[in-house]
Order: sequence, then C-alpha cells, then structure tokens
Amino acid sequence: MPVRVALLAFLLTASGVANAASVDKAFSPATIGSGAATTLTFTVSNPAGQPVRNDVGFTDTLPSGLVVANPSSVGGTCSNAAAATIATAGTGTITVTALQILAGPSSCTVTVNVTNATGQFNASCAGTPAAFTNGPSNLAVAGADTNAVTASCLVVNGPTVAKAFSPTSIAGGGTTTLTFTYANPAGAATAPNVGVVDTLPGGLVVANPANLGGTCANAAAATIATPGGSAITTTNLQLPAGASTCTVTVDVTNATGQFNACCAGSPSSFTNGSVNLSLTNVIDAVTPSCVTVLGGPVVVTPSFPVPTLRDVALALLALLVGFAGLRAMRPKENGRSRGRFRG
Repeated sequence: MPVRVALLAFLLTASGVANAASVDKAFSPATIGSGAATTLTFTVSNPAGQPVRNDVGFTDTLPSGLVVANPSSVGGTCSNAAAATIATAGTGTITVTALQILAGPSSCTVTVNVTNATGQFNASCAGTPAAFTNGPSNLAVAGADTNAVTASCLVVNGPTVAKAFSPTSIAGGGTTTLTFTYANPAGAATAPNVGVVDTLPGGLVVANPANLGGTCANAAAATIATPGGSAITTTNLQLPAGASTCTVTVDVTNATGQFNACCAGSPSSFTNGSVNLSLTNVIDAVTPSCVTVLGGPVVVTPSFPVPTLRDVALALLALLVGFAGLRAMRPKENGRSRGRFRG
C-alpha cells in the first residue's frame, strides 16, 4: 500500500496537479465612497519544488455592482503582470493570460482598480450580497491550477437625500420651504448625475412663485417645479466630492380648499415621505415630514350638556304647572266683569 501511495504522489507531482499554482483575490480597502476605487489584488502562489511558469491564466467576472475603474491602473509584482492582463475601464471582466511566475516556493500579484457601477451602492456586507461579493464562482482558472479564493465583499457608501418642511405650520395660502438635503460620504467622488422626482402629497402643490434655490452648484438649473403642480423634478444634479452636503429648495403651499389642523397620525395628504420619491444614483434617507395648514371651516361644538330623560320630564312638568297657573288667572265670563271699570 505504501508503494502505491508513493507512486500516486510521484505521478501527481510529475503531472503538476498535486503542486499546481493557486490563485486568491481580495479588495483593499473593503469600503469606498461611490465613484472611488478599491484595489482588487490577485495573489498567485507557486508551491515548493515547482519550476518557473509562464502559462498561468485566469478570468475574473466581477459581481454586477462593480466594474473596472477608470483608470484601471493595472499592475502587480509578477514580472509581466500589466502585459498579461486585460482590464477595460467600465467593463466587468479581468482576463490574465501567459502570466509568468518564479520557481516555488514563490508568490506574486496582479492588481486592478475597481469601482461601483453607476447607481450601485452597498451599505453592508452582512449576508454577502451577490452584487458586491467576489468569490470562487467569479473566477475561472486555466489548466490544472487551483482556485483558492475566499469570498471578498465591498461596501460602497453612496450619496443620500433627505427632505423636510420649514416651517411645519402655515396658514391657508401661505408657503413653506421644502428642502432636499444631499450628503456625499467621505471618500466619495463628485456625483454629477443625481436625480430625484418628488410627487407632493395630495393636499400640497408648488407655490407661486416656486423660488427654486439651494446650495448645490446647479440646484436651480437642475430642478423643474411648476407653480400649482404636484411634481418636483431634479436631474443631473451635481454633488461635490465627500464628505459634503448641499441643498435644493422649493416653496410649497396648500392646494385650494385643502387644510390640515393636525399632523397626528401622519395624514397622507400632508405628509411627504419615501413613498413620494423616485431616485436616480442616490440613496433614500428620508424621514417623513408633515405640514399643518390652518384656516379651514370652523366647526362649533355645543358647550351645553345633553339633557337626560329626567331633565326632560322636569321641564315638561314645569310647563304644565305654568299653564295651569295662567289658566287660573284668566277672568271669568258669565256676567262677571272682565275687568272693565264702571264708575
């Protein structure tokens, strides 16, 4: 039996299977801001006793939320890392062919810059989200070399938008300013193509004038808000690189005949929340905001108590006694004076 095992080990070694080169990969850093780059490093290891190789190859298909960055900055410590690698900016494939590695034991690297695809963000790697996790199934290794990959996930923090009314209470026909606040996280690149459509709740419309403004570089130019309309549309808004914030502002008023005395229960006709938003290349960070609109019809509530059955009975009794008294006071007829004076 020992002879057979030794023979099998010799044959596997001679064929290159037992001591094949292995390929692993990982992101560094593991968290980036949207539009920033992380380096994807492929580490190729040649085990002891193995000769120089010039035929190592593999193809990595990036998960759907990621693409090769621009520039791709292909490099590494393998002698022909850049020459052996094709990684076109904006694509999802990295291909390495005829890579040269030293005799074992040795290791060297191939590096490629990677970023998030447009509009793709990932707040957490809990649960290893498929669109941002680069694992063994993404890597195809040529020949008899070994796929030794441990799954690596990338967090991509994207720009966020929140919104709120100020003031939160107006008289009917008055105006409140609806402010959209955009935040770009630390490390994020400039975002030139952020879009938001906010459909106002049924009790509100864009004021006249709308007074478009804000602190984002192209806030007014990027925003359409027609007085009397219910939609506020922002396209291709420019956000500065992170960490940063800027705003878009629009004046809003109540629709004709629409009033709201109280925001308790978040009345849908006067509460502007996430359900009102349609987003492009930005993350929803909205907390619902409600506005009260005073000045509707006044409803008077009687302040007197509702009479009980006993109260009604006593009132009727009093009326009967009163009528009896009046009848007793009437002058008698049948020859008696009716009160005419006779001298």
